[in-house]
Amino acid sequence: VCSRQRLMDDAQAGAMFAVPKGKAEVVKWLDDWNNTHPSSDQKISLSYVSTPHRCVVSGGAEPLSHWLEQYVENAEGGEYVSQRYALHSNLMTDVSKTLGSYIEGVPSYPIHTPFVSTITGRWVQQGDVEHSQYWASQIQQTVQFAKGLQCVSEDLGNCILVEIGLGESMSKLVEQQRINSLCAFPLLPDILSEDLV
Repeated sequence: VCSRQRLMDDAQAGAMFAVPKGKAEVVKWLDDWNNTHPSSDQKISLSYVSTPHRCVVSGGAEPLSHWLEQYVENAEGGEYVSQRYALHSNLMTDVSKTLGSYIEGVPSYPIHTPFVSTITGRWVQQGDVEHSQYWASQIQQTVQFAKGLQCVSEDLGNCILVEIGLGESMSKLVEQQRINSLCAFPLLPDILSEDLV
């Protein structure tokens, strides 16, 4: 965790923006942009598929600003995410590669508690977790949050999800899925990370 943070501190600064549109539409806009801006530092990435109607994109601050200008009418109601890195974007490629070399050699163990992968949105397989690049790529790949919740709902039926981190952002995203079989409760809804500083 400390190595990951040090690598991120050295990474290029970036920005993230939450777009109130579904994945298919956002991916089309990203493809249009990236096809005409082939340079890696100009590319914009799909970072999160938060709900069926909300995604987060990320990239360099200036390219993202231009992307928003081009699609501003379609992105009305969106907002910047409070983050100084372009997480889950191509700007994290070097971080992911170096982190993979750090993780290489760390032993893997059999999965005892099933969990859903944020990369695939499906139940993780033993073969996945045995590769260092699976863990390292978490910082670069798109987070499939909506797909993961759909997987839990389909396979487990009625579930109560407990958010164990600070705040209630994940619980609010679960509510926005409008999946009747899922409800979420935050353990620390009134505590944000900045309150601990």
